[in-house]
Amino acid sequence: MKKYPTIVACRHGRSLANELGDGPWIADDPDKNRILLEIEDFEVPLVGAGILEAKKLGKFLRKQFGIPDVVIDSGYKRAMQTREFALGAGYSRGEIESMIIRSDDRFRERECGTLRKVPKRQREALPYWVQDQKDWESNPYQHRPLNGESVADMVPRTRQGIWELVKFYRGKLVFLFCHGHTLHSIQVPMEGLSLKESNQMMRSGWVKNCT
Repeated sequence: MKKYPTIVACRHGRSLANELGDGPWIADDPDKNRILLEIEDFEVPLVGAGILEAKKLGKFLRKQFGIPDVVIDSGYKRAMQTREFALGAGYSRGEIESMIIRSDDRFRERECGTLRKVPKRQREALPYWVQDQKDWESNPYQHRPLNGESVADMVPRTRQGIWELVKFYRGKLVFLFCHGHTLHSIQVPMEGLSLKESNQMMRSGWVKNCT
């Protein structure tokens, strides 16, 4: 048996937040983002385009990797839906029933903190706001929003999740459906990125949906 599992990690399909612009400050446009203001991040669903992306991803995974032994999602609605539609498009009911399928919230998205739903005028009135934005620009990898977490903060929990996959599923094929920042947090220790390289990774932009 192989010493390690093969882990295939994917970002979720296009979500409602992506559809509306993917901005971090949803209270700046309360009309457009009304639905997002009323729900929590873990409740954000896929949109139609995201469902199509997920189905396409499922067919790609089947062709490229075959049938997984284990399938993990983050427990967030958009990741769970991506997993559901991907497997439904790429695999038979019997094949899906043979898989170990579960959620693990260690692979959840970055927690954006309390200012996500606070309008611009109120944010800019905070005495530390200017310095906060300078910190974000100079060190996006370690920047921690108010009551939120940095991508650096995510690394210990996602690394522990990966190590458990390695421990319990040796020689198995594992699919992981998660999020863009989650993938970044996994990438840092796996590739041994320095702080400078981690910041460059953050500035390089978003991981595309269903990649």
